[in-house]
Amino acid sequence: MRRVIVSGFGGWVRVFGTMLVVLAIGAAGGWWYFAKHQTESSVAQADATASAADDVWYTCGMHPQVLQREPGICPICNMKLTPMKQDGAEEEGEPSGPQERKILYWRAPMDPSYVS
Repeated sequence: MRRVIVSGFGGWVRVFGTMLVVLAIGAAGGWWYFAKHQTESSVAQADATASAADDVWYTCGMHPQVLQREPGICPICNMKLTPMKQDGAEEEGEPSGPQERKILYWRAPMDPSYVS
């Protein structure tokens, strides 16, 4: 492994100054990138809350912050967007909430001859 030898106090100031400039450029680039994407998603969410109840919204299964009014693909992962269920649009055959299942039989793992 090579050691960087910097002679004198001025050399260390130059090294730390360079590190500080690189860190500042990275922080500014990150702030710009994430601020841009945050405003786009907040606009989409604001549109979603202001829409009528009969509108169909499409979302990505992996990125729920992606909302669009027409079918398409997710701009982040390129997956197909799926329609969202409305709050009051539950299917009639589907039970709501957790249901208890009845166990038909049970076999003991240590004694396979025991079956309840």
